[in-house]
Amino acid sequence: SSSSGVKTNTPIMAATGPSSPQEASASTAVVAQGKSAADPTTTTTTTTMPTYHRTKSLPSHALAKQYLNTGQFNQALEVLEESLGEMHERLAELDGAAASLEGADKGGDDMHPALAPLYYLYGTTLLYLVEESDVMMNGKGEIQVNDNEDDNDE
Repeated sequence: SSSSGVKTNTPIMAATGPSSPQEASASTAVVAQGKSAADPTTTTTTTTMPTYHRTKSLPSHALAKQYLNTGQFNQALEVLEESLGEMHERLAELDGAAASLEGADKGGDDMHPALAPLYYLYGTTLLYLVEESDVMMNGKGEIQVNDNEDDNDE
């Protein structure tokens, strides 16, 4: 038997494994800190990291999309602004927690992928709002893309 003589304190999981992905990530976080997941003195907080797909499944995203589809652009923008603010706070909290664990200062992440669906919908809503105001301003009830093209057709 060839043994390197190196002992590790890594706990071995039972054959059944964790009952959920959340339990698995909580166990992993505890093991990474060098403590046993079964240690009664260890408290774990399961934190769900924001992701692109989780953001798209938020009720606020669905509500903003519903407002957009029904032409209620200002309401959609209000919902999206609130959601973006909450998401920025959440990401800042998570970055702060990660920074304190690592002993570094991280600050907020304005380019986090979880923000993409909110920014995309916000931009789309603004475009629709501008198009609607353009229709109202030209008084014809239709969007004019380029006046010069109409002149060349005559």
